[in-house]
Amino acid sequence: MKNYAIMRAASIIALAHAYSGTALAQERGSAPRTEEGGQLTEITVTARRREETLQSVPLTVQAFSSDAIESKGIRDMADVVKQTPGIFMDKGFVQQDVRPNIRGLPATRGRPPVGILLDGIDISSESIASAGGGNLANMKLVDLERIEVVKGPQSALYGRVAFGGAINYISKEPTSDRVEGYVSGEVATYSQAELRGAINLPATDTLSFRFNGAYSYFDGFYDNDVTGKRIGGFESKGGAVAAKFQPSSDVKLVARASYSDDTYEVRPQYYIGGAPEVDMREAIPLPSDVAGQQVGVIGAPQTTLGSVGYVAQRGKIGKGIGRVMLSADPATGEDFPGTHVKTFLSSLRGEFSVSDSIVVSTWTGFARSRSRQRQDADFFGRPLTSYTQAGVTQLAEVPEGGIATGFFFFDAATLTKQFSQEVRIGDQASSGFRWAVGGLYWWEDVTQQLGSISNAGFSVDGQPVNIYSNLALLGGYGPAQDQGRTTKHYSAYALAEYDLTDQLTISAEGRYGKEKYDYLFARSIGISTTAVDGVYPFTLTGSVFEASTSTNYFAPKVGLTYKVNPDLMFYGSFSRGIKPAGMSQVQTPNPDDAAFGTEKLNNYEIGFKSSLFNRRLRFNASIFRMDYKDKQESTLVPVPYSVNPQGNVSLVQNVGGARIDGAEVELAGVIAPGLTFSVGYTYLDARYTDYDLPSTSPITIALAGGCTIRTEGNLKGCFVNLDGNRLEASARHSAVGSLNYRTPLTGDLDLLLQSDIQYRSRRYQDNTNSYWYAPYANVDLRAGVENDRYSIIFFVTNLFDNRSIQSAQSGGDTQALPSGGLAMAAFAADKRQFGLRGRFNF
Repeated sequence: MKNYAIMRAASIIALAHAYSGTALAQERGSAPRTEEGGQLTEITVTARRREETLQSVPLTVQAFSSDAIESKGIRDMADVVKQTPGIFMDKGFVQQDVRPNIRGLPATRGRPPVGILLDGIDISSESIASAGGGNLANMKLVDLERIEVVKGPQSALYGRVAFGGAINYISKEPTSDRVEGYVSGEVATYSQAELRGAINLPATDTLSFRFNGAYSYFDGFYDNDVTGKRIGGFESKGGAVAAKFQPSSDVKLVARASYSDDTYEVRPQYYIGGAPEVDMREAIPLPSDVAGQQVGVIGAPQTTLGSVGYVAQRGKIGKGIGRVMLSADPATGEDFPGTHVKTFLSSLRGEFSVSDSIVVSTWTGFARSRSRQRQDADFFGRPLTSYTQAGVTQLAEVPEGGIATGFFFFDAATLTKQFSQEVRIGDQASSGFRWAVGGLYWWEDVTQQLGSISNAGFSVDGQPVNIYSNLALLGGYGPAQDQGRTTKHYSAYALAEYDLTDQLTISAEGRYGKEKYDYLFARSIGISTTAVDGVYPFTLTGSVFEASTSTNYFAPKVGLTYKVNPDLMFYGSFSRGIKPAGMSQVQTPNPDDAAFGTEKLNNYEIGFKSSLFNRRLRFNASIFRMDYKDKQESTLVPVPYSVNPQGNVSLVQNVGGARIDGAEVELAGVIAPGLTFSVGYTYLDARYTDYDLPSTSPITIALAGGCTIRTEGNLKGCFVNLDGNRLEASARHSAVGSLNYRTPLTGDLDLLLQSDIQYRSRRYQDNTNSYWYAPYANVDLRAGVENDRYSIIFFVTNLFDNRSIQSAQSGGDTQALPSGGLAMAAFAADKRQFGLRGRFNF
């Protein structure tokens, strides 16, 4: 299949280049672009839900035009993050578990802090049973007109999302003036191939259509040493159709529908922990005034704190790591299948002028996504071998000369459905006073069958129990449990701008919202400690329960803009971001303890935008302070014996506050005819200012360096204080830069030379700052030829083959018996890759 795809893509590119039909002018090269006379081109954006030039928007916005998307090879969220300073993205063990954050706001628990919109319609979601952004967050990007990254809280502007910012994907609309289209293809090392195409077809002067399709394949960079097979690849196919009806300048309707079918193999990763083959674990003694102390609810049985915390080797993540080793699927003996997602997206957008300046706008969206995720989740794997325990022979992962240890297999079938309707009326074009009012209804229903099963390595009669025999009998997975979440959002908003003078404008906007959640929690799957006919049966502990919660909020924003002249603008603003309350379904707690509260963010920002030297240079900058309150985070807290005989439970709670001080600089310009550059830089000082919570976990206490034993109310706790620590997941310094050269080669053919550079300083993986990612630098190069009809580009990504780890996930160490502890999965970095990309416009 992969060889056929490569040959097909190459042949279509060759045919396209040989085609002798008439070509129409297209945007060429990558931003920043220049106009005749050497001035930088103005970019039109819709970051504030109306068309404006990028330099006139009093926000920090990074925009990628369609030619930049094509030139840079931007295909998914990871590529957007790579090209944008101040945005970071971490991964989880499932492919849809992507955790973007903007300006240092980590995606620890609860709803992701970055809103994802498609043509202005909110498609953001929140996963169940695993963290991350849901099935729609990591979709493939096809036939886009523009990508806009808006930084800072935009809750008042975008509705229920954009706590720390938003990424808005804008599709290309059909046009009624001509037939046009393109076909493009790409081949690269590690068996990567891609084929894309689109065509615009006018039907009448008022009705036009646009069709596009894409197919891509990738075999992956790494082999699984357990199975000997390549992992980490994908296969993606899909298409879309759009129709635009515009009978007059007063009416426009655009409908779009797309379907995609994507398969992602399991992520390649390295294990850091206490498995005998690896032995990358530390034992951290707890302070003498903490070890052995009893904590818990006063008047109830107490929990005795341990004396040692066993953790994955601290320091730089990736130091000394060895082979990629993931478990084989016990049902097949092959690699786990990974993730399969089928997604349907549809939208209807309308604009209706009711007067010379007043416009009614509507956005209607419906989405449906069905996914199946089946993969190893215990961070480590060994070959399956025959193992005899207590007279019972079964298939298990057994270290050489050792005993069977624990495991975790993740298995979830998820159906996500969304519907949204927004209506707005306003005058945003007049001088003097501009206004708009609107409302939003947003609904999502997520249902999931969870068949995950884990065995942490507990023992029976002094021997550790494993249940591979059960898995073989049940086809490899546990009994599926139903769980789900239904969300209903209602909000109303208003915004106004008033020109105090020709140069000074004041603005205000606000949104009042209400969200209601209905949850279905599944029972926990337990493992019997008594063998029946050689099998340790599954049991279902606890009970299925339903719960509901709701939250109300008001998100305001006020701003002041001063335009010194057409080329210089200063602005300042205050905005509040809201991340609503909810309940955690990553764990299955007691319903009385499942709820967590709202996160709040106050953002203060001032900046300027300027064009210099007859608009040959752009220089924009901003500084900001964000006060971050009530962060949602998973903690292990003491509870009464009646709730849990172990004396604690893992809950998502609001843990206090943080402060983020930052600055951003953007610079783009023309160095000489044909030679342009751009640089973006973000500085972040993100620290906890109010983190003081009780914990019973020796791991947390050990990594924090101790705790303070004290009594508050009816709780005697061991309080961990992390004040002054840096927020996890963000870097103090991040920068991107590009250098682009274009010169005539022959006839109408241009030579292109382009380079992109990215840099991130050290990032911490956890809030105790015990684990960190090394500073990271990357260089991508492109060289080729281009004219209005076709382009052929040779590219290399990760020129210096930097393989330093940039994302990891921590969890229980099932491989280290009998003491367990904390392990880590370090996700392998992409290798250097060479490729050829071609495009033909007709």
